[in-house]
Amino acid sequence: MGSALPELQYGFGFIPELWISVIALKTSPMNDINEGWISVYRAIRKHWIFPKGRPFTKFEAWLTILMEVNHQDETVNIGNAVLCCNRGEKLYSLDTWAKIFNWNKSKVRRFFKLLEACSMIVLKPEQKTTRIKVCNYDSYQNDRNANETEVKRKRHQLNNENNENNKREVKTDRFTPPSLLEIQSYFSESIKEKGLTLNPETEAVKFDAHYGSINWMVGKNKMANWKKSVTGWIARSNTGGNPKTKIEIKTPKEWTR
Repeated sequence: MGSALPELQYGFGFIPELWISVIALKTSPMNDINEGWISVYRAIRKHWIFPKGRPFTKFEAWLTILMEVNHQDETVNIGNAVLCCNRGEKLYSLDTWAKIFNWNKSKVRRFFKLLEACSMIVLKPEQKTTRIKVCNYDSYQNDRNANETEVKRKRHQLNNENNENNKREVKTDRFTPPSLLEIQSYFSESIKEKGLTLNPETEAVKFDAHYGSINWMVGKNKMANWKKSVTGWIARSNTGGNPKTKIEIKTPKEWTR
């Protein structure tokens, strides 16, 4: 029993500036050798095997279109207009395509209408040029190129998300002054651990009064870790190196006076 002829399907993919995947053959599962993509080096147009000085065949013209359209968005200046030429598109006049294909302008117009009828391209007239768009540009890429493109898009999205997260962290990671009770508790633990004879309540009040009066600044910067500052304070107090802070300490019985 003879097998059906393979269905020829054209597609497009790329590794930037190097490769273009141009042909996929859809066949029966029994004919795996004819399935998949053929990657063609873009510089093949400079090879002796590529047509020069003669009219292109329809296949060669289609292959050239796939090589000419953009693999990434770009801005194009044509006359006094600035146009955005998206990925999978090209802004060339019919005269330019005729020169590339070694055809006349009428043949180019007929060929493009044929491609449009087959849903292979979409044409849109622009001022002084023509926009040609390859249909289903992304869906016709091979697995490797499609994956590379998707990875780049996800990486770009991830970078944007990371930047937003970093901005949020900067906003939320602001210093919050501790309460006097927290300061006294940490002073008591630290002094006891070091076996010093300093009065933790007195030192805590001095610490709170001093840094509160300067808006919890350490030099020219906002305090980042108040417990680290307590450790330094205790070390300086033990050697008499802390600033002289005038405070009034009341006993619990005096609080109601």
